[in-house]
Amino acid sequence: MWTRFMNSRSALLAAAGFLALVVLLALLALIRAATDDSPAATPTPTTAKASGPPAGAPCPTDTATAVPTKQLAGLRWERLGPVLLPYSASAGPCTVTATTAAGYAHTPAGAILAAAQIGSRTSITTPLAVATDTIEQQALPGPARDDLLAKTKARANTPLTEQNAGQLAAWAVLSYSDDTAVISLALSNPASDGQYVTIPVTVRWSSGDWRLVAPPQGSWDSSAAVTPTLQGYVEWGRP
Repeated sequence: MWTRFMNSRSALLAAAGFLALVVLLALLALIRAATDDSPAATPTPTTAKASGPPAGAPCPTDTATAVPTKQLAGLRWERLGPVLLPYSASAGPCTVTATTAAGYAHTPAGAILAAAQIGSRTSITTPLAVATDTIEQQALPGPARDDLLAKTKARANTPLTEQNAGQLAAWAVLSYSDDTAVISLALSNPASDGQYVTIPVTVRWSSGDWRLVAPPQGSWDSSAAVTPTLQGYVEWGRP
């Protein structure tokens, strides 16, 4: 989601995963003809829906308006490149492609998931479309988004790896309203064991979903910090 923190004082890491969608086809069955003269029944073919929430259940379903202070329940983790990303059946994302993850609950939990998913994907440049599609489709338009897109394309030749990518460790809600949320994400710091990188990520409710507010000048480094503790943060609790 962000450029890597080196051993210099601004070491910035990223995290990013994708959810595969599976479509099952129902079998066509022939109904045996009755022994009398009545015509045989003709079955109607059906097709199963793609995997995700239970059949018929809306997504997302989370309606809790209180800012959470404990680990989000029911998360699953999927790998995208060198990083793991969280998914919630109730808070989103509900629409996942090979490059993007959208469809979040209009709640604090939805904002937390959106910040982690969208922010993280801006760092994935193998393939480059993960970052560029995410920025173009899920970041609000403006000079900062243009700068972020340009800088992301410029570093396409230095992709994240398991050696230089941080993993999502914890989160803190710095502020929340119905239209804007600021989520501080803490990531592990490969450049320094026992320390974490913290990055504030702003998302705004727009066109029916949480969307990223790109960082000033398109650089995550300007607002990143290093801390030796997760005090004040809620750990994700990932496996």
